[in-house]
Amino acid sequence: MDPVLALVGLAKLLFGLVVGVVGITIAARSATRFAGFESVDEGLRSGNVALGVVVAGAIIAMAILVQHAVAGTFGALDLIRHAAPGAIGILWLVVYGVSHVGAALGGGVLLLIVGTRAFVRLTPEVDEVTEVHEGNVASALVLAAMLVALALLAQQGVETMLDGLLPIPGLGRDAVPVPS
Repeated sequence: MDPVLALVGLAKLLFGLVVGVVGITIAARSATRFAGFESVDEGLRSGNVALGVVVAGAIIAMAILVQHAVAGTFGALDLIRHAAPGAIGILWLVVYGVSHVGAALGGGVLLLIVGTRAFVRLTPEVDEVTEVHEGNVASALVLAAMLVALALLAQQGVETMLDGLLPIPGLGRDAVPVPS
């Protein structure tokens, strides 16, 4: 039995749970507000299936955009198994994890809002937001697919942005960088 491994696994589980709940909440609220509802409860309690589809698409898109930040934090947690970081090291790990995931969530929300607004402007023949507000499931499916596709296409950009936030030491003259 390896108690350190068990604690690292528990920390990963709790971190994933917290990030998932926060990310889901942010994605659901952003999608709901963009569709013209005051709250998630107002839209979903009214039985608006279209809004449910868009919220589901936003949640999946947010998970795609944040997964690299979570994986990076999990990688840092794995290092704890091989080194005793001490209290300050653990504090820095928490700061790193929270800031990394916070940047991913903030960037993800901004990306999804800007992308949705651009998509709506590029399709002036259909007002997707009004259609979703009125319960049009076909428009909701298109918006949800657009959110997921946007997240898949932008995922590498978010990953590189997050890698740029890490304090990585410089390479020597003969060193070969590993592509991200």
